[in-house]
Amino acid sequence: MRQNREKQLLMSTGWPDHELSQEMQVISDILDSHPEIYDKALEDITQGKRTDRGSRGMSGEQVVRCAFLKRMHGLSYTKLSFHLADSESFIEFSRIGYRKRAAR
Repeated sequence: MRQNREKQLLMSTGWPDHELSQEMQVISDILDSHPEIYDKALEDITQGKRTDRGSRGMSGEQVVRCAFLKRMHGLSYTKLSFHLADSESFIEFSRIGYRKRAAR
């Protein structure tokens, strides 16, 4: 039965078939082969801070990936935020949250 809207959120839409997306996928694979980078980032952002209260915040992995996107594309935080909400490649690369399927 056709529904009015999607109730289930999608975990991932996958990598789009585009040259830049393929480049980002290769970089993502390289980052995944060195998970110690994420540990170092988490140590850096939590150093001297309580981590047992407050909001969950971003993981070390997400921080590294977003910093990489910001630097690679020369983005401001405002533009990075937009691309993280709008771009399938940025969403896949950053591994931040869920994405709603576009309303039809």
